[in-house]
Amino acid sequence: MMRSLNRRRNWYRKAAKEKARLAGLGYALEVVRLYALYLANPTRENRFKRFVEAFHKPVEKPMQLELF
Repeated sequence: MMRSLNRRRNWYRKAAKEKARLAGLGYALEVVRLYALYLANPTRENRFKRFVEAFHKPVEKPMQLELF
């Protein structure tokens, strides 16, 4: 019964689901982490700058191993 009354815990639960959804779509985990930090407090400009830099940075894909 107390679970629905705790709004902060509810917010963290929703944030965890959103982070898992974005990671499942193929976004880098660092980009998802920076996005969550920015959404936690949008007034911090440095967080937004770091998020934009990470988002536009080219993704390094792992090299595929050749067996034959």
